[in-house]
Amino acid sequence: MQPKPRQVEWAVDQAVQGYLNTHISRPANWKNLGMPAYMPQSLFLNPALEGGGRAMAQVMLGVTTQESNMWQAGREAVPGVTANPLIGNYYGIDLYDGDSSNDWDIDFAKADCGYGITQVTDHMRLAGREDGHGGAAWDYQKQRAAALDYTANIAAGLQILVSKWNETRAAGMIANHGTTGRPENWYFALWAYNSGFHPDKGDGSPWGLGWANNPANPEWDAGRLPFMENAAGGEDASAAARPQNWPYQEKVLGFAAHPPSFLESPGVMVPAFRPATWNGTESSVSTKGSALYNRAHLKAPEDAFCEPTSNDCFPGRISDSATNDNGSTGPCGREDFMCWWHKPVTWKTDCVDTCGYEFIRFSTSMGEEPDGTAYPPVCTTTGLPSGALIVDDVPRGTAVHRPGCDNSGWSNSGTFSFDFGNNGSESVYPSKVDLHQLGAGFGGHFWFGHTRQDDAKGNRLKITADWKLGQTLDKDARVWVHLPDHGAQTTQAEYQIKTKNGWSTKTVSQPGSSNRWVNLGAYRTKGITPEVKLSTVTADGTGDQDVAFDAVAFEPGNWSTTPDIVIPDAVEDAPDPEWEDTDRQKQPAPDGVIPVPGLSAAPKESCRDTDHQGTRQCITLDPDIDQYATPQQQQSLDRAAALDTPLVSWCDNADVSGYTLTRREGCHKLAVLIRWEHNGKVIGTAVFMVRQEILLENKAASREKLFMGALSIDADLGPVTLDYWDATCTPNCDTTYNGTWNGPTVWEPVVDTHWVSATRTFTWRTPTAGTSEEFDRGTFLSFTAAGPAAAGAVKTKDPSWVFWGQVKCDNAVTVPNSTGCIFPKHIPTWETNTTRYPAAATYYWVMREELATHPGSRTRGKPMHRLADTAAQEYNRNTLCRKTGAGAFTPHNDATPDANGEVQCDEFPFAATQESGGQWLPVRSGGVCAQLYAKQLADKTWRLFDDDNYDPPTWNEPCGRASMAGKQNMDGGRGPGLAGFYKKARIDDGDAFYMDVPGVEGCNLTDVCTVRPPT
Repeated sequence: MQPKPRQVEWAVDQAVQGYLNTHISRPANWKNLGMPAYMPQSLFLNPALEGGGRAMAQVMLGVTTQESNMWQAGREAVPGVTANPLIGNYYGIDLYDGDSSNDWDIDFAKADCGYGITQVTDHMRLAGREDGHGGAAWDYQKQRAAALDYTANIAAGLQILVSKWNETRAAGMIANHGTTGRPENWYFALWAYNSGFHPDKGDGSPWGLGWANNPANPEWDAGRLPFMENAAGGEDASAAARPQNWPYQEKVLGFAAHPPSFLESPGVMVPAFRPATWNGTESSVSTKGSALYNRAHLKAPEDAFCEPTSNDCFPGRISDSATNDNGSTGPCGREDFMCWWHKPVTWKTDCVDTCGYEFIRFSTSMGEEPDGTAYPPVCTTTGLPSGALIVDDVPRGTAVHRPGCDNSGWSNSGTFSFDFGNNGSESVYPSKVDLHQLGAGFGGHFWFGHTRQDDAKGNRLKITADWKLGQTLDKDARVWVHLPDHGAQTTQAEYQIKTKNGWSTKTVSQPGSSNRWVNLGAYRTKGITPEVKLSTVTADGTGDQDVAFDAVAFEPGNWSTTPDIVIPDAVEDAPDPEWEDTDRQKQPAPDGVIPVPGLSAAPKESCRDTDHQGTRQCITLDPDIDQYATPQQQQSLDRAAALDTPLVSWCDNADVSGYTLTRREGCHKLAVLIRWEHNGKVIGTAVFMVRQEILLENKAASREKLFMGALSIDADLGPVTLDYWDATCTPNCDTTYNGTWNGPTVWEPVVDTHWVSATRTFTWRTPTAGTSEEFDRGTFLSFTAAGPAAAGAVKTKDPSWVFWGQVKCDNAVTVPNSTGCIFPKHIPTWETNTTRYPAAATYYWVMREELATHPGSRTRGKPMHRLADTAAQEYNRNTLCRKTGAGAFTPHNDATPDANGEVQCDEFPFAATQESGGQWLPVRSGGVCAQLYAKQLADKTWRLFDDDNYDPPTWNEPCGRASMAGKQNMDGGRGPGLAGFYKKARIDDGDAFYMDVPGVEGCNLTDVCTVRPPT
C-alpha cells in the first residue's frame, strides 16, 4: 500500500531512534501477504555512532524524498491505495540518451533493481543473477519485505546509508568536525549512497568517491544556489522541477532543509516532513552568523573537492562554459574522468554552532500512523442485477490487500487474460511496460494502460484484455462492465463483444467519480460462450489517458424490447387515405411580435416620430386577440351580408386566434394597439382588430383579404383614419389591388366599430419549370388621428407595422396545375394505409416511437424531410439493404413472404428522406439498424419480432430494418400512398412532414394490443 508522508516520517523517526533494532510488529494487512509477524532483525541497525546519529532522521528523509518522492508503490497509486512496488527502471530502458525512438526498447541486462522509498538496489537481484551488482542476493522473504513494506524498506535504506558512513569514515573521508549529529557531516555518505564507494586497491589507481557527484563536475550548474533555496534564503520549490542542476548529496540535503509538499489523500497536499533547523540570528542570508546564512552554507563550496594535487581537478576551470567533452578544458584533468576524491573536507570550521539540527516529530511511544483509505474498492455486487455472471480481472482466490474487502458475496465465473503487442520480431513485449495495477475498483483490483493510436507504435504497445465467461449460455445476455472511480480516463474505450453473429463494438466514456457498473446493452449470446475484449488502441489515443480493465458481467435473459402487437391481416383493395388540407396549426408569433418567457407570445411596441414637432405614434401588435375582442367580434357574423364573404371559412371560428395555417389557407387575427403622444403626453389611444386571410390556390396566384374594425377609440382623440394600406410579396412577385375598401375607413370615437375589407391578388412572376421560391409576405398600415386643438393634427408619416411570414411557390412537384404555393411553416401529416399494409405500417409506428430520434413524430416535433434525389435514394437503399460485409442485411428465415415468395429489406426512415439511415456515418461504416422481422401466424394475424441474426435493438440506433413481405415493403412506404401525398401536399425536396399510423397511434388497435416495456 502506498504510505502517507506521515507514515514515512514516523518510520524514519522510529528507525533512527533505535526502536526497530529488535523487531517491528506489522498490521494485519501485512500478514495477509504471508509475511512473518516480525521483520527480519538483520534489516535494522542502531549503531552507537558519535552524537547518537541524531542527524540521520533529516538526512534519511531527504533520501526518501530524492529517491522516490516517498513512494513505496508505483507513482500511479495515491496514499491508501495498493499497487506494484516502485522499481527503478525494471525494464532497463535508456530514457536519457536523447533518442526517443528507443524509449520502449527493453534490455533486462541494464535493469536497475531499486525498490521502494529508498530505492534499495543492493542484494535485490535474483539469486544467481547478481552479475557482480550489489552483492549476494538476500533471501526471498527479506527481498519481499524491502519491496513491499515501507518500514522494512526504510530500515534497509538506513542500513545502506550507515554502511556508507562507516566506509567513507574508515577511509578518512570526514566532513567538517565529523559527528553524526549534523546533516552537513553526512555529505560523503550521501555521495556514496548514490554512486558507491570505491576502496583503495593499493596500486595507485584512483579511489574513493567518483566524479559523477563531484560539485565541480560541469554536469551541474556553476555558481548555483543551494537546492530548493532562492537568493534571499527562502524556499524555491521550482528547483524540484530541474534537479539535473545539482549533485545527489546537495539535493538530499536541500530536501532536508526544505521539504516539499506531497499528496496525503486525493486533493490534499501536506508538507512531506518537518525540516532540519539552524541556529543563528534573524538577519538576512548575506549576514554571517544568521540562521539563513548558516542554512545556505549547508551546500559545500563547488571547488571543495577539486585539487590538482589530490584528484587532478583544477578549480580555476569551474564555469558555466566548462564541459566533460574529450579534449575539453573542464575541471577534471584526466581523460578517463577518474578525478575521484578521498580526503576529508571542512567548509564549516564552526560546525558545532553553524551546522543543522534534525527535528524528531514522532517519539518511540507513538504508534504507527494508520493507512490511508483513498478510493475504497467495491467488494459486493451493489449496482449489478441479480443473476449476473461476473468475470473478474484476477483469478479466483486472489488475495485482496485492501482492508474490509473479502469478496465473499460473489464468485468469479470466467477467465481473464492479456494479449501483449510487440513489433512482430522482438522476443520481448514492450507493451508490458505500460501495464499497471491498482488496489481499487471492483473486488479491490483493476489494471490499466494508456491510449494508443492505431499505427505501428500504437500496435507495438497495444494491450488487449479478454474477459471470457466459463460456460455456454442458453439465453442472450446483457453485458455490464465495471469502471473504477479513478484510473479510467479515456472517453473512447472500444469494447468488443462476442455474439453468435460475430463481434459487436460499443464505445464507452470511462471517466467518472464513483465505482459503477455500466450497461453495454443486450447481445445475442444464446448457444455460445460470450467474451469481451478491450484494447488500449482508441480513436484519440495519445499515450496520456488511462484505459481501465476491471470486471465484466454477463446477465442472461430475454432482452426483446419490441412492442408485442397483434396486427390484423391485410385488406388487399383498401384505398389509400386521402390527404385533405384541414390540419390547422397555430404558429409562433410572426414578424413584429416577439415571444417572452412564460407567455406564448407577447406584444412588441414600436414608436416613431411622426412630424419632428414632438408628436409620436406607438404601435403594438398582440396576437392574443381574446384579450380585446369577444368571440362575436371575432366572428363578425353580420359581415357576410353587409360586407363580403371570407376566403377562409374557418377563420370565423371563435377558437381560431393569432396566426393559424393549413397547408394552403391562412388566418391571422391581431389586436392593433395605437397610442399617440405629444411632447411626452399621451393624447389618446385606439384598438383595432385586423383579420387577414390568405388562400393559396393550386396555381401561381394567391388571394388575400384584409378585414379591419375598431374595437375602441378614446373620446378625446377624435376620428381615426386608415389612410394607407399596402402589401408586399418579394422577390419576383406581382401584387394586384382588386378595388378599394368596401366601406369607410374613418372611425369615430367610442361607438363606431364597423368593419371594412379589401382584397389583393399575388402572382409568382417567373414560375420556371422545376424550380421553387420563397416569398416574404408583408402588410403595411398607417393611421391618422385628429388630436386636441392644442396639439394640432396627429398623424403618421410612414407605414407603421409589418406582419405575416413566408409563402413558397414551386413548379417542381408534379401535380395537376403544376404551379402552386404553400405555407412552408405548416408541416403536413402523411397517413399510412394501415388497412392495406398493416405489418409495414405497424413497423413504421414502432420505429417512430422507439428510435431515440423519433423520425416523423408530430407530438415530439421531429418531422422527416423528403429526399427527391433518386441517386441519393438509391445510395441509401444500397447502404442499408444491399451492402456486403459488416452490417449486411440477411432476411430472417421466419419472416413471412408475399404471394410472390419475396421477403425484402424494409428500411425506416425511408430511403427517400433525409433522415434515412444511409446518411449516418456509423451505418455507412458497418453498423446496423434496429433489426426486426414480420411474421404471419396461423390465425392470419401478424407479429413483429426481434431479428436474432443481429443483436437486440438498443433503440439508440439511427434507423430500423425489417424482413418484410415484399408487397408491403414496396407499397407501404415508398408506394402510391406516400408518392400521392407528396404531390397533393406539395412536399418538395427538403420539405418536412409527419407520419400518422391510423389504428396504431397510442396502440389502440381493434384487436389486442400489448406494449411490452423495456426490461
